[in-house]
Order: sequence, then C-alpha cells, then structure tokens
Amino acid sequence: MAADRQITYHGKTILTIKTKLYEIEPHNAKMLFGHHKAFIGFAGTTLGVGSALLWLSDLTRKVPRLRDLEMVVLTGKKEIYHAMQLDDWIQIKDKQFAIGSGGSHAMAAMLAGCNPYKAVAIASKLDAFTGQGITKLEM
Repeated sequence: MAADRQITYHGKTILTIKTKLYEIEPHNAKMLFGHHKAFIGFAGTTLGVGSALLWLSDLTRKVPRLRDLEMVVLTGKKEIYHAMQLDDWIQIKDKQFAIGSGGSHAMAAMLAGCNPYKAVAIASKLDAFTGQGITKLEM
C-alpha cells in the first residue's frame, strides 16, 4: 500500500505530512475486516482523520460522522475495502484500487503493471494535488 504525503492547506498552500497510511490495531482489524492485519489510507480533508483513527483504536466509542474524507483498507488477506464513513464499508473485488485526486492516474499505472509505489510516483507527476514524497506499508 502506498500514498503521497501532500496536503493542501486552504486550497492554496502545499504542506508535507508524515503519512496518510496507518496500521489498524490487530483486534479491531479482525472485528471490522475479518483479519488481524489491516492498513488504512485516507484522502480528502484532514479534519476527520484524527476522529477516524481514535475510533479505530477504540470501537466502543460512538462512530464519528466524517465529511469530505475517503478511506481505503487493505487486509492481510489482500482484500480491499472502501468507505466515506466508518460504518459503511464496501469490499472492492478488483486487485487494485486508488483514492484521492491522483487516484485515477495511480489506477491507470497499476493496470499497466506498476506496483503501488510506482503508481503513486506517476500520479505525483500528473496531479498537482499529489506529491511531497511517498509512504509505503507492506504486509
């Protein structure tokens, strides 16, 4: 799984963050996705990322309502899930999937045979809102 590190502040200022990818705590990953290993990636506004990560660390909390945030999960079984809300996951049956403004470029690169890291690198060259380095997590 790979993601760029760019966020755009107020639609104008480009900033670099540490990561858009996180590992879900094993017990909670098993409860939500049926496997103890799962990574989650975020695209969209950063306002809900903290709330989403807090809930993913403690499923007894009230599920937060998110705005303008897109998520993708990759499990240890190589299953892909997509959602805009934490309680509304849909399983993607394709072998690759990408989100965010550079998602269509990354998808095209993966369909052409690139790995996720290379696909994000290509998207970074083609999309003005994608870039500032790449984070990679491997199962």
